[in-house]
Order: sequence, then structure tokens, then C-alpha cells
Amino acid sequence: MTVRGNRHLGSASWAALVTDVTYAARADVRARSACTLSRSGNVADVMGRDASGSAVLRGALPAGVAVRATDTPLDLEAARSSLLGEEAAAVAGAAPTRVREFATGRACARGALADLGVTPGPVPVGPDRAPRWPPGFVGSITHCAGFWAAAVASTAVLSRLGVDAEVHAPLEPDVADLVIAPGERERVAGLPPGWAVAWDTVLFSAKEAVFKATFPADRVWREAADVAVDLRPDGSFAATSRTPEALPPLIGRWRVTSTLVVTAAYSRPAG
Repeated sequence: MTVRGNRHLGSASWAALVTDVTYAARADVRARSACTLSRSGNVADVMGRDASGSAVLRGALPAGVAVRATDTPLDLEAARSSLLGEEAAAVAGAAPTRVREFATGRACARGALADLGVTPGPVPVGPDRAPRWPPGFVGSITHCAGFWAAAVASTAVLSRLGVDAEVHAPLEPDVADLVIAPGERERVAGLPPGWAVAWDTVLFSAKEAVFKATFPADRVWREAADVAVDLRPDGSFAATSRTPEALPPLIGRWRVTSTLVVTAAYSRPAG
């Protein structure tokens, strides 16, 4: 694995291993097609290596959520010129790769907001490094090697929203030891065999999505081991807290292709 940049999740030991991780893909995993699951809970579609990451992400989210995604980052000149207002200050002095990743994510975010009728403007970085969305909206930005995306919804549609994307390849063993909580290996072992799914990476991604969905409102900093995830073969997952600070009610979804893992966690407004 390689570690680049500064990501939001966990304590120093966790962050040192999984902050903005790009995983080296194993040929035996990437060469195989994996399945994406329908909302009815059946294995509905077998998606090959050319499956659209945007379509996979949209399939994990409910109606009313705007998604913009790309498999190609902005070049450096376009990235720098695309940043608006406070966005430029967030990556002042950053390495060119970081500038391109950040700007591409923000471009996706502005596009998703525009799809919901919001006039394009900056999506600044808060003091906790999370995106600051316009009043009345929730959203989430994600990227991994070869995929950048943002999902945004009105607070009339969703009260919380977190999405995550990862390269579909097994985690390094030291990272997996931090990500997988007691009992999760046993539950994963009960999932249908032969699906060619890197379940440890799906667990990691689900926990990232849970963090992104909950931290902006709750301000509770959870490590991966603080959250237990129960992956289900219908493409959903449940998340519970392993600490005294309970998680809010969340709907969890996971999807995979041969090259990409996508997860989403969200809540609907009360009432």
C-alpha cells in the first residue's frame, strides 16, 4: 500500500496506515467480474471491468440524490483555475497530485449541486477538513485511484450522507487488522462463497461512509474498530457502535465491480 495526503478517519495509529490509501490491486481480483446487487436483494447484474463507477454509486443511493463522477482527474492547470474562493487556500502549497485530486472532487461537488439547482460556488473546507455544504444540503466527496465522485442531497431528502470508493483489492494485512472488528471476520465468512469480493475492503469502505455520514452532525471521531459492520448479501449493511456513543439510524449500501468498491451510508429526515 501507499499512503498519500491527509484523510479524516481515526487516531494517529489508524491515520498513519489508512489515510488516503491507494491499494496495489491484485491481478487475480481485478481480472474477475464481481456482482452488483439490485434493490430487491437478488444478484441482478454481473458487472465487468468496464462498469461505470458513476452508475454503481447511483445504484447505492436513493432517488433525489445528485451524483457527479469521473474516472479522469483535471490536469494541473485546469485544476488550479477551477478552484473558487476559499478552495484555493485549502491546497495552497500542496503537491500537484493533491491539487488535482482536490479540484476534481470539488468540480464533482459543484456539478452535483448544480443538478439540484444551486448556483455554482465554492465548497470550502471546514476546520475539521470536511466539506462545508450550502445551507439546506448534505453531501460527501470521495476518490480513489481512477475514480472521483460527489453525492449531494437536499436536507428534505436526506439528513445525513456519506459515500466512499476504494480500489477493489484486498487490504494489506496490517491495515485489515485495524479495520476488522471482533466478529466481523466470522460474519463475512458466512457470505456466499465464490463472489470474488475483497470483503475486508468493503468493510473498510463501509466504515468510511459511516464516518462521513455521522461526523459532520455528531462531531464524534470514531476509529474503524469503534464501528461494527454487518455486510448482507442483498447489498445492504448495518452499522453499530462498539463504544458508549451510539450511532444514529443509518441505511447502508455496498456495491462492487471488478475494480471498484462503493459504499453509502445515509439517513432520512425524521418524520
